[in-house]
This record gives sequence, structure tokens and C-alpha cells, in this order.
Amino acid sequence: MMVSQKEAAAAIRSPSVKELALQPNLLSAGHRLCAGCSESIVVRQVLMASPYPVVVVNATSCLEVATTVYPTTAWRVPWLHSLFENAAATVSGVEAASRALQRRGKIPRERIAFVVFAGDGGTYDIGLQSLSGALERGHRFLYVCLNNEGYMNTGIQRSSATPLGAHTTTTPAGEVLPGKIQWRKDLTGIVAAHHVPYVAQATVTPAPLTDLTTKVRRALEADGPSFINVYAPCNRGWRFDPADTVKISQLAVETCYWPLFEVVQGEWRVTYTPREKKAVAQWLEAQGRFRHLLKPENRHVIEKIQAWVDREWEALLGRAGRAAPRKEGSPPRPQAAPRVERSEAPPTREAPGAREVPLESGATPAGEAPRAEERKAAVCSCGAELPGVQWGCLFCGRVCCPRCTYAPEGLAVCSRCARELFGISGLPALSGA
Repeated sequence: MMVSQKEAAAAIRSPSVKELALQPNLLSAGHRLCAGCSESIVVRQVLMASPYPVVVVNATSCLEVATTVYPTTAWRVPWLHSLFENAAATVSGVEAASRALQRRGKIPRERIAFVVFAGDGGTYDIGLQSLSGALERGHRFLYVCLNNEGYMNTGIQRSSATPLGAHTTTTPAGEVLPGKIQWRKDLTGIVAAHHVPYVAQATVTPAPLTDLTTKVRRALEADGPSFINVYAPCNRGWRFDPADTVKISQLAVETCYWPLFEVVQGEWRVTYTPREKKAVAQWLEAQGRFRHLLKPENRHVIEKIQAWVDREWEALLGRAGRAAPRKEGSPPRPQAAPRVERSEAPPTREAPGAREVPLESGATPAGEAPRAEERKAAVCSCGAELPGVQWGCLFCGRVCCPRCTYAPEGLAVCSRCARELFGISGLPALSGA
């Protein structure tokens, strides 16, 4: 009797804690990951769960840097370092080479688990096209995204996995912006749209304890590429006590900010449903990167996050064929991720407590080139004539000469906007500023 991949995946037994405890530790102690870092927990569980010999491809990331400080290594499996952007392409070549060598009798014909570890920067952003290509080609490997929601290795910059309202070094919270103004990218859904055999979301939680290891086993048995997006809290970037790593993970699950589910051959299934769905504010309050949202003027951002989480959870239950209890008068699911409205916290010129910069007479709207008749008589606010084609200030539209602009080539920013919007000083002040 033929067994479908869905049935085969469902039949895979969850490894017991005792069974996992007897497995060899393939990531040794003594690495340089931060105290309380979740990545070592994830990696150890992935390696313990594999019933096959493992070959690891590791993209540039915190994990790569901290586990392979020359001349030492924490890895006890074959390990290959790739660039930020090409881990999926690298594992494709390794997997194809293995099959070729087995056909030629150069190496034994045994099942090998090819596993990629990469961060969200190298997966959501820089390596997305490489991942998409490898998924489409159908190479047999498991791609594990260690999702700490930012470029933590290079200074805590935002990525497209960073949630709405988060403070990072490139989305600093202040009077102009309440942190990041975009919602995170739905990468798990994007991968599922490639129609690969197995896709899942997981994290490190005490309940359910073996959720991640069970999903790893199902992924490794898939006949083709598989992907697990693992929520990996970073105490340095998120600002919480290193002892609370697992607590933060559990809060993300219990609030349904990070629901646990899997997609087997296109069929969605929720693998954990909280007994009582907690308010997302509990998860936000536990992290310093959201501290500014607790101020009264930013409470509306928390409400937006809660509304979005509720709609995403309902949509997930719908995909899994389960009806979610709907609150009376709740709005329909949005077609796009919510953004902070300009009237509330604009990315540029209008902000609570900040003075709006008016357009000068004859100024060009932001980002537009002056019309032909304006180019002839274009004069900077400082009185200098502007021969040839010039661009107005990106934010206020004021036509400026190179002396009065910040980064004058391309997207110009006049000295007034640079000073008032971004606090950049030391530039020549405009006449009458």
C-alpha cells in the first residue's frame, strides 16, 4: 500500500527527552555565543534530532563567528562556512556532489542530513533569492533560519524580520519615529508558497517540549527541501535578562505572536494552541526594545500590534481548517501589513512635537525634479544660482545648492531638514533658517 508524504510525516514519532539526552553533543561547550543565547539551544536540538550523519552549512552570522574563532571550532560534524547571501546555493552544491559521488561509488550510499543554519539577515533579506532558487530546484536539505529579528552580529540593525515598533540602531525610537514602522515579512508563508514538502515554525519552549525536535525529524524525512523558521531570542538586541530566554520564547507562543505550525505538502496544521491566548503587551513589556511603546503617546502602536496578531492567528486557523472565535465588530483581515500612519508618527517631516517644515515658494515636491521652466531660474535659498538639472530636498522640496545640502548627489537633504529632522549639525545653515 502506497503511503503519502503527509501520512509518513504524521507517523514520525516524537523523540522522547530521554532519547535526546542519550544523543552525543555535536556542538561542544566553550563557544563564544553570549550567555543566554538561544542559538546554541536550537542548534543542539536540531543536531540531536537527526537520525542521520549531519553535514552543516553555516552562513555568516553570530553562530558562525562565535563557534569558529580561529584556530578552534565548537562543531563535531563536517562544517562549511558560506557567505551571508549564498548558504542555500552552497548546500545545493554539496548535496548534488554527494549524490554524484554515491552514484560513482566514491562514498557509501547512506542517507546524509544536509542542514543549513543562517540568521534572519541572511535568510529574510540578503539570501532570499539563493534560498528561493534552491527550493525551486528541489535539492534535499533542511534550512534552519535562526530568527533573532535583526542583524545582531553587526550592531543590532533592523531586518525585514524585525517587528513593528522595535527599537534598533537603524530604527531608533524617538520623537519622530516609534521604532520600526513596518511589520515583519511573512517568510514562512513565502517559503510555503514554493510548494516544498515541509515548512514549519518553531522555537525553544518547555511546552510543547519536543516540538522543535519532532519538526526536525519530519523535515529530514521529506523528499525534497524543507524549511524551519525558528524564533531565537537575543538578549543583547532585545534587552532582557539572559536567564529569561526560554520565558520570552514561551510568551511569544502564548500570545500567538509566534504561532507554532507546520505545512506538509501544502496542508497547514497548528501544532500548539494556547489554552488562553495572552495579550501581546505581556511579551512587549518583557523586552527593552519595546520600552518606548509603554508611553501614553505610543500606546496606539501596541493596539496595532495586537490587532495584527489577532488577525494573523485567525488567518492561520483558517488555513488549518479550524474556525477561530471572532469578536463582535472586529475588522476584516487587512491586505497588507500595517504601518504607522503619517499623522501619528511619520518617517520624515511631521511628528508629534516637531515643527512642520513648510514648502518654500516655488519649491519642488519631495523627490521630484523641477520643471523645465523652473530649472532656468533655480536659485538656492542662500542666493547661489543652480545651473543645470537640480533636485529638491527629499523632505521639504526646497531647491538647494551643493553647499547647502547633505549628501548633495542623488537624494539631497537640505541643511535645515538634516538639522531639524535628524539632528545632523555642522552643515552650512540656510539663509533665514
